[in-house]
This record gives sequence, structure tokens and C-alpha cells, in this order.
Amino acid sequence: MRELDILLEPWLVKHGASLSGEELERFSTLLDCNDMDLYTWFTGRGEPDDAELAALISRIGAKH
Repeated sequence: MRELDILLEPWLVKHGASLSGEELERFSTLLDCNDMDLYTWFTGRGEPDDAELAALISRIGAKH
């Protein structure tokens, strides 16, 4: 979904260098998620069962 690319790519460019290896792995896991799930999570209509993914989504939404 292009809208997700517009959100995620600039965030990664801006914050990627400061992410730990674990955080980069979590971001990679996020990218493997279904686009419709990502859309639901980033629009606040739901959240993933994985608390670490939920925290990353919150972080991305807050810093974008």
C-alpha cells in the first residue's frame, strides 16, 4: 500500500541510524505484516497482539 510507504520510508530514513539491531529486526518484522493489518494499526482501529510491534507502531506514529 503506497500510503504505508509514504509513512514508513521517511521515518526509517530519519530514525534508522539510531535504531539498535533488535529494533531493526522488529521493523523488518513490521514490514512483513499484511498491509491491511498495518493500515488498521496505523489508523488506530486496532493493534497487533505483539506488544513490541505495538510499541514500534506507536513510536512511528508519534515521530512522523
